[in-house]
Amino acid sequence: MRAVTLHQLGRRLSAIAEDVTHGEVDAATTPGELAILDDLLLHGRSAVRDITGRTGFAQSHVSASLARLAERGAVRWEKNPKDARSRWADLTSKERARLEAAASSRV
Repeated sequence: MRAVTLHQLGRRLSAIAEDVTHGEVDAATTPGELAILDDLLLHGRSAVRDITGRTGFAQSHVSASLARLAERGAVRWEKNPKDARSRWADLTSKERARLEAAASSRV
């Protein structure tokens, strides 16, 4: 198989997985927000700096995306009991259930 064919196959498989997992999300949801939702699904409750490190996005982008997702009810904030100045983001139980159901779909 040629490398370019493998790359195209990978992109197509990623697109199919995204369609299945995120097919019902609001059209206003950006690809960056989808990546953050996926990160929280995989890793659970996380600080902004941890999401930043795992996704490679700028801290300002992650913070702004999380704020929008929280406004839409997909993400909730928790205070860090060890540090009152910081807080953790996590998926709401409804969003987690939706994403887990979509992720477990057979394709």
